[in-house]
Amino acid sequence: MEAHQDRNHTTDEISNIAHFVYILADESKGFNFEFSHFLSMYAARLYWEPDTISYTPTSTQTAQPSPEPGTVEVPSFAHNGVEIQGLEHKSDFVRVKAVQEHGGVYIDWDVHALRDIKSLRQSGFNAVAGRQAHGQINSGTFMSKQGARMIDLWAEGMHEAYNGGWTTHSNEVIARVDELLVQEPGEMLIMERDAFAPGSWESKDTDNLFQSHDEPAGFTENELAAMRSLGLAESETPGDIPEWAWNWSHPYLLHAFSPYRWHQKVDGYDHISPARNRGAHRRDPIAKKTVKPPTDPELAALRESKILPVVKDLQNADPKQRSTAASAISSIIQDSRCRKLLLREQIVHIVLTQTLTDAALESRAAGWGILQVLAQEEEADFCLHLYRQDVLSAMEFASKMVSNKLSSKDPVPAAEKSLLVSITGSIISLSSALAEARDEILEAVANNAAITSLIFSIVIHGNSDEGLAALRMDAMACVMVLSEDNGKLAGHIVAQHQPLYETLQVARKDPSGEGVLACGIIHNIFVSLQGQTLDHNILDDAEIIPTLSKTISAITPASSSTTNGHGEGWSKPFEYQSLALEIIASIGTSLNSATDEPAPDSKHSGLADDEEGDDEDMGDIVDDADPDASTANPPEASEEMDDDEMHADMDMVTGADDEDAQAGSIDDVPVLKALLAHALPELARVASLAPSDQDTLRLQALALAALNNIAWSVSLIDFADEHNAGIQSAWRPTGRAVWQSVISPILASDTADVELATQVTSLAWAVVRTLGADTPLQADDEHRKFITLYQATRTSPNMGGQSAAPEADPFQALGVKCVGVLGQLAMHPAPVSLNREIGTFLMTILSSLPDAPAADAVEALNQLFDMYGDESYECDREVFWKDNYLKHLEDIVPKVKAMVKGVDKRSQGELRARADEAVTNLTRFLAYKRKHKPQ
Repeated sequence: MEAHQDRNHTTDEISNIAHFVYILADESKGFNFEFSHFLSMYAARLYWEPDTISYTPTSTQTAQPSPEPGTVEVPSFAHNGVEIQGLEHKSDFVRVKAVQEHGGVYIDWDVHALRDIKSLRQSGFNAVAGRQAHGQINSGTFMSKQGARMIDLWAEGMHEAYNGGWTTHSNEVIARVDELLVQEPGEMLIMERDAFAPGSWESKDTDNLFQSHDEPAGFTENELAAMRSLGLAESETPGDIPEWAWNWSHPYLLHAFSPYRWHQKVDGYDHISPARNRGAHRRDPIAKKTVKPPTDPELAALRESKILPVVKDLQNADPKQRSTAASAISSIIQDSRCRKLLLREQIVHIVLTQTLTDAALESRAAGWGILQVLAQEEEADFCLHLYRQDVLSAMEFASKMVSNKLSSKDPVPAAEKSLLVSITGSIISLSSALAEARDEILEAVANNAAITSLIFSIVIHGNSDEGLAALRMDAMACVMVLSEDNGKLAGHIVAQHQPLYETLQVARKDPSGEGVLACGIIHNIFVSLQGQTLDHNILDDAEIIPTLSKTISAITPASSSTTNGHGEGWSKPFEYQSLALEIIASIGTSLNSATDEPAPDSKHSGLADDEEGDDEDMGDIVDDADPDASTANPPEASEEMDDDEMHADMDMVTGADDEDAQAGSIDDVPVLKALLAHALPELARVASLAPSDQDTLRLQALALAALNNIAWSVSLIDFADEHNAGIQSAWRPTGRAVWQSVISPILASDTADVELATQVTSLAWAVVRTLGADTPLQADDEHRKFITLYQATRTSPNMGGQSAAPEADPFQALGVKCVGVLGQLAMHPAPVSLNREIGTFLMTILSSLPDAPAADAVEALNQLFDMYGDESYECDREVFWKDNYLKHLEDIVPKVKAMVKGVDKRSQGELRARADEAVTNLTRFLAYKRKHKPQ
């Protein structure tokens, strides 16, 4: 950083140094440089061309003065002895100190340069600042010579004035100093609001800034800008210039603030990341602004009658009125209209800064209840907003307070304990909501020892305390959320919280809400610690399957109307039965990963010769196609390969694998064995139910998903390897039963439910991969059900022939799954008639290019390669050669290559890669077939 030592202002201009300040709450995590930060810094570099851009990332720990450029001391106390609490306030002190010592321009991270400020730096004034909304001086952007009177007086005055208020030491001090110095020649220049801060933090201005707007008819951008520049008011051109229109060529800066302040939804975006530097928000919005009333008369009346009185009382000096108001708000906030109006009145800021620090425990409990309801009812962006407002610090403080009170040897009065239980429930609910909003928040919550210790203690001791018993299942659900894919927390629980793990081991035997939640946590821990060496034995998934199976055994068509109406939350049968099905589905997905690595308790189980892949790439034939193979070469280019090369190439196309498999049996796979013995029969039963209501329909869909995951995992086992014969023998009767009791009845119903049809077709594909010719087709024409389904996908967009969402995986479409099932049904030793019918159907799909979806064509090629990849197959001679498939495929090659070129590599990367692979395989396949044409 450039630093000038001349403190008598011998230079004629303010130094061209741009200062950015970032206070690190956790020094170990470093500076989270977001895209909005980059935009701010890039704009300053582009328009100002500063000699130096200095940013000062510091921790909240008091730093020692350092000669290194860019480092300043972060004070913990103001000179008047008052502790500086918030990161925002620390930032205020740091920025003033940096400009005082080095001179230059300070800029907030959410401020963006729009034009050069050289004329202001060279204006001859020792310092320059600008006004903001309501006439105050803006502390988010200012400039000063090194040691100028303005910056010296501000640095001194802010220490004397600091009392913890939002703007007492910043905007208010700089306003007094600047308005004093402006009377002295050359000391101070105060720009009008339009120069530095034409917008504001208020909802009206942020709405205008972040929302998209339709251009008014008859006026171009230049015309609108000209009208603004000439000062034409709306009254002079009524209705022509919309309220949002602004000529941005005049301001030097745009103080953008954030769309999250008022929960704006920007058209076309889920969210826009706000600046992480909360130093940008330093005006007290409660004391310094008036919220514009809603235009809707009914809402305006509601605001006047209900909202404004309780918000005013919430800030009343009388503790009783504050408590009463907080309780009133916690009651009315359930109403969506009241909730939106309260958010407009900045209820979150009031609760975080005032209610949660209230001396009255009743007020604090109500405040936590307000935040709990908001987190539950609002979208995930609200939780992100709470997190960035440092709600975790408040939760940590409250968790410690509650833990100390509840663990005290002195009895807690009943009234006080009720409030402590209420606060605990809110903290648990907020922890779950925050963790589900974003991975980084989940990690932060899981790493907070005070919060997790409180939640763990509720799980352990909840049953022994009548007051806390109602919170136990919510606490367990929170631990389940925090432990998913979280090896660090899982290891921490096993190694340092054995009482918690032992509690879960006991609870998991009960087929109730608590038991299922315990099973979910145990499953998360087992999966997260897979392959690790531990000092403690842990349960594997096989130990929880009996409980989960017993839980879903209670599902009947009448159960929704008789039992699911009883209970609340996790005590409601529908909720814990749904969770049980979801856990089984997760176990089914993790079957293969569990067999690839030793279990954490060293109980190793494995499948022989597992293939790699998942539901997304079940149709892949080649995983390692030659990247140098040219799809543009004609088929004849490969004619000169010798027989060994040809056979090697064909093995690659058909996925042959000559590696020896490891020995294995069903006893070596205890999780799969438990699934077959306990879960599969119940899953098949639930999946075949005739739904009588929405709850039963949901449970049926979850059962199908679980069956689908298990079947696909089993389909990855190489049953051609004799070492897996035991697993195949155990699976075969189950697979046949699933086809007969689930797949066939749903196919026979000719369902119009696209989701159900997609699920059952995916399940059928996996099952037929495992059974092959042993698939129990219920009629000679059952395979035609899949042909009919496929044709429906081509004629009806609602049937999912092509995914409606551009980002959807095209290989998960119903049409692709139909092609996969049919191809597997036609595999050797299928009857010639069946093979011919399906082969002709697949050739028709390819012939219909470019009308056929690319994913369908790729899957059709993959299935044809498998069906006719071995000249010893009877169908190869009787169908492929007699029906002249070789000529048909040669004629299709140009269409396939054109299809590949039509797939965008950037937007559909996987589809393009697999289409390229299919063309390469087609070229090799044709060359092989020509070489081995029967004589």
